[in-house]
Amino acid sequence: MNKKFYVPKYSNTLDEFFQQFGVIYWKSDLVAAKDEGISFKKTKVDFKLIIEGFTAGGDLIYDVKSISVN
Repeated sequence: MNKKFYVPKYSNTLDEFFQQFGVIYWKSDLVAAKDEGISFKKTKVDFKLIIEGFTAGGDLIYDVKSISVN
């Protein structure tokens, strides 16, 4: 069963809690074609991209990428 995820509205995105655990975007049920890229709107802050999911064969995917904005 698909689950819904609520992205809360934060009153302060500079505090330690948000910096460690804040979610600014969540998208479920994404399917990427082979060699398909992704893009982001221009951002002014560094962030971590957390990738979770399953392959077509049922293997778990989990990776964290730190993105630095110059």
